[in-house]
Amino acid sequence: MSYKIKGKAISYELENKNNFSKRVLWLETDKDYNQVIQIEFSGDKINENIDLNCEYEIEFFLSGRQWTNPKTGEVKVFNTLKGWRANKIESTPTHKEAAETLGIEDPTDDLPF
Repeated sequence: MSYKIKGKAISYELENKNNFSKRVLWLETDKDYNQVIQIEFSGDKINENIDLNCEYEIEFFLSGRQWTNPKTGEVKVFNTLKGWRANKIESTPTHKEAAETLGIEDPTDDLPF
């Protein structure tokens, strides 16, 4: 099952361990209570073109594994969000931003009468 989440990319780091490479993306969500979500990309899913401070929609799946502590016998479960697609969300300029780009000072004050 695949999930989607939208947010701003605030960190994208390469991690190398034991001949295994993965990229770790930190995504800050736009929810009422901002959350920082860590999503891992590995293998052919590593995207080199993540721009920091830009909005993305990330498609991912949830992966989990169980681990038993050999000394205590305590059982734990570890979850990972594994990304497989990152789509940059292109923002559409507001009327005011578009007017400023064209050199119009106040787009609401251009009436001929």
